[in-house]
Amino acid sequence: MTLGQWIGRGTLVMVFALLFSGCVMPKFSFPEKLDVALVSIEPEKLSLAQQVFRVRFRVTNASMEEIPIAALQASIVIEGFDFAHVTTQQPLTVRAKGQTEVDVSVRTTLVDSFPDLNKIFKRRKEPIHYHLSGAIQVDRPLTGNLPFQKSGTIDLGGKLEGRRD
Repeated sequence: MTLGQWIGRGTLVMVFALLFSGCVMPKFSFPEKLDVALVSIEPEKLSLAQQVFRVRFRVTNASMEEIPIAALQASIVIEGFDFAHVTTQQPLTVRAKGQTEVDVSVRTTLVDSFPDLNKIFKRRKEPIHYHLSGAIQVDRPLTGNLPFQKSGTIDLGGKLEGRRD
């Protein structure tokens, strides 16, 4: 047998092996775009030096497969004000055609911007406009990060009467 025949047979065996292994290999599909929305912002601790807020996000999955999430990174802009940059590596799974919520503790030092924030938060009877941008790291091989952007409104209601130190 010549070298060319060996290579030809080897290639043929590899093609069949790849075709039939697809039946037992796990499925690595690329998820559709996930929808991320800001649900609430609640103060946990307010002082001049530092502020701590609990921020809740809702992640909605429109695909037919559940999606495991390894991390979420987001920038939050409220009424045009750069409020916070959030990163969480809290693993979670979003069911197929489902949604889940995740709470993240956010520490800020907003002393220089206090007058602007105070004006925004005093309007708590009106919806507050927000913009989110960021990425979700999907916990699947070969998937990478899924970027997202979302604008909307949230109603802060009476939630901003948090603890003050």
